[in-house]
Amino acid sequence: MKPLVVLLFSSLALAGDQPCVILAPAEPPQGIAAWSQAGRQQRHAMLYLAGEYPPGIPFRSQIKDKDVDKIRAKGRRVIILEVYA
Repeated sequence: MKPLVVLLFSSLALAGDQPCVILAPAEPPQGIAAWSQAGRQQRHAMLYLAGEYPPGIPFRSQIKDKDVDKIRAKGRRVIILEVYA
C-alpha cells in the first residue's frame, strides 16, 4: 500500500494546477467467465482514487471507459495508475 501512496502523491505533483481525476484499474474478473457480460463490465471498470469530478458528472467510485471520455471532454486531466500486485 505504501508504494501506491507514494505514486499517488507524485502523480498529484505532476498534475500541476490543472484539475485532475486519478483512477486505477479494477481487479480482474475472478470466478466470472471473462466473455460474459459481468466479466466484460468488470474488466473495463476503474476505481476512483482522488481528484475532483467536473460539474455535471455524478460521483461514482467505480467508473467505465465511457465516463473517462466524458471527464476528459469537460477539461479535466485523467491519470490512470497501473497497479501491479
